[in-house]
Amino acid sequence: MKTKRILALLLAAMVMVFGLVACNKENKPSDTENKTQTTDENKKDDTNKTEEPAGDDNTADNTSGDKKQPTGTPDKDQFLNVLIDAQPNTLDPSKGSDMYGNTVLLNTLEPLVRIAQNKDDPAVADYVPAGAASWETSEDGLVWTFKLNDNKWSDGTPVTAKDYEFGIKRSADPNTASPFANTIYPIKNGEAVNKGDKPVEELGVKALDEKTLEITLEKPFGYFLDLVIMRTYFPQREDMVKQFADLYATAPENTPSCGPFILDSWLVNSSLEFKKNPEFWNAENVLLDKVHAQIIQDANTINTALETGQIDFASIGDPSKQAQFKENPELTYTRRENPWTGYLLFNFNENSPVSKSAKIRQAIAVALDRQELIDATMDGNPVPAYSFVPPTMQLQTKTFNTSGEGPLKEVIDEVKDPKALLIEGMKEAGLGEDPSKLEIKFEGSSNDPKSRLMSEFIKQDIESKLGIKLNVTDNDWNAFSAKLNSGEFDICWLAWGADFNDPSNFLETLWSKAPAYESQGYKNEKYDELIEKAQASGDADERIKDLKEAEKILIKDDMAIAPINHSISNIFRKFYVVGAQENFFQTMGWQTMHTEGR
Repeated sequence: MKTKRILALLLAAMVMVFGLVACNKENKPSDTENKTQTTDENKKDDTNKTEEPAGDDNTADNTSGDKKQPTGTPDKDQFLNVLIDAQPNTLDPSKGSDMYGNTVLLNTLEPLVRIAQNKDDPAVADYVPAGAASWETSEDGLVWTFKLNDNKWSDGTPVTAKDYEFGIKRSADPNTASPFANTIYPIKNGEAVNKGDKPVEELGVKALDEKTLEITLEKPFGYFLDLVIMRTYFPQREDMVKQFADLYATAPENTPSCGPFILDSWLVNSSLEFKKNPEFWNAENVLLDKVHAQIIQDANTINTALETGQIDFASIGDPSKQAQFKENPELTYTRRENPWTGYLLFNFNENSPVSKSAKIRQAIAVALDRQELIDATMDGNPVPAYSFVPPTMQLQTKTFNTSGEGPLKEVIDEVKDPKALLIEGMKEAGLGEDPSKLEIKFEGSSNDPKSRLMSEFIKQDIESKLGIKLNVTDNDWNAFSAKLNSGEFDICWLAWGADFNDPSNFLETLWSKAPAYESQGYKNEKYDELIEKAQASGDADERIKDLKEAEKILIKDDMAIAPINHSISNIFRKFYVVGAQENFFQTMGWQTMHTEGR
C-alpha cells in the first residue's frame, strides 16, 4: 500500500530522533494521577486504547511473581516524583483550559466537592466533602446550599463563602473571557451575565455567611454536582486578583493555595515544586511533604526517568517497554480504559475552505485510514474512533455508545469514493474541480518527534488519496492554543478527556453557547436545541435519544469534527507508591498518596 511505503521512509528518516511521546496535551490523565479536564491535541500513545473485554479495563498486576511490595509502614521522608506533560498555559482557574494547569489546580486549590473512588468498588466514583463539609438541595432542585469546612489559605487567611462566590462570578464575567464559562450557565442568569446582558451581581450565587454558599439554578440540572468540581467554581482571592492583575497565578508568589499543596517554585518548561499546605483543612490525612513535578514530553526520557526513579509513575505506550516494565520487580502495572477521544476539528468560519461544504469535510474524514495511522505511528495501541463520546462513557449508568460503531462509521460505509465526493463539494462551494488547487492548513498541538511523525502520516495519507495540499504545522501547546483561540486554522488535531461521566461533557463542547471553541464558528440550531433539551431532562432514555441525535448531526450531517481514536493508559508505578486512585473520574490528586519502602 502506498501509505505504508511512505511511512517506512519516514520511520527510517526519523529513527534517530524518534520518541514515543508519553503524555502530551492529549492523552495522559494517568501520568499525573488526575482526572484531566481540558482541551488538548492529537492522541498519541500512552493513553491509547486497545480493545479488550470490559471486565479487563482495570487490571492490576502488582502481586504476581517476585514483585516487591510496600512495607506497610509509611516512609519517614515522604515525597513523590511525578510527571506533568507540558507547561500549563495558566494557573488562573477562571482562564485555564488545559489539563496541565488543571493538574496543578486540583492539588493547590479546594473545590467545593471532590470525587473519590469507592473503597469497595474502584469502578464507582463517590462525591466526597472538600471545600464543603456538606451540601443539600431544595425539593424543586433549584437551590443548592453548601456548608464550608474550616479551611484556610496558605497564609492563614480563612477560606470563606465569599471566596467561592467571587471565583464563580469572575468565571462568569464576560471581561474574564473564561473558556469554560458555559459551565456557569446552569446558574440563574448565568448565560445572561456571561453574554453581558445582566450585571455580574445578578448571578445566582450568594454567600449567606462566611461558611454558607447558596447557588440558585435556572432549572433543575441533573449533573450540577459534577460541574462544581470544575475549575470555574474554585475559590479565588479577590485581594490577590486585584493586586496582581494580569500577573495573577503566573508565579508561586502570586498563586494562592487552599488545597493540600502549595506551589513552592516554578521553573518554566522544566519543573514545578510543591510542599504540603499545613493550613489545609484535611492536612492531618495528607502524608506527602513534597511533590517534585518534572515537565517531560519525550517518551524515551520518560522511560529512562521511570527506570532510574527520577519519576515514580508514568503511563507507557511503547509495547516493548510495557513488556520490559511488566517484568521489572520494582514496578506495578495497571491498565485503564479512558473516556478520551482524539479528533479533527474543522473551522466553520467563511475564510476557511473547509467551511464551504460538508462534503469537503466528509471526504477528508473518510480518506484518513485510522487503523493504519494507529498501527504505523502509535504502536497499535489505540482503536479507531467513530464517535465523539467514547464507549467508556455512560449516561446515568446506561450504555451510550458501542466500540467500533458511531456516526462516522456510517459516513465511511456510505462514501465509496472520497475524492469524487471532495470534487463534488468543491464544485458546489465554487472552489473549482481541481483538488491540487485546494490548500488546507492543518495545525498539530505538539511538536515532538512522535507527533511530527503522526502529522506527516496524515498529510501523506490524505494528500495521496484526495490530491489536495495539506500544509502541516506542528506547534507547541501554547502556540497551538493561541491559533485555536484565534481561529487561525482550517483543521486542528486535538483531543478531549472527560470531566464527568456523562456524554454531555463531550457534546457540549460544540454547543454554540460554549466559549471553548467559539473561534471555530460552528452553530446548528437543532444541535443546540437537543443539547439544551437533554440538560433539562432527568429521563435517561430521553436524554440518550436526544444526545445520540445531536452526535449524529455533529459528525454525520455537519462533520464539525472527525473522531480519530479512543485511548487507554498503561500505568506503571514504583512498588512503594501507595494510595493511587484508579478511577478516571476521581479528582483527589496527590493527597491520597504516600510511599512505603522507598
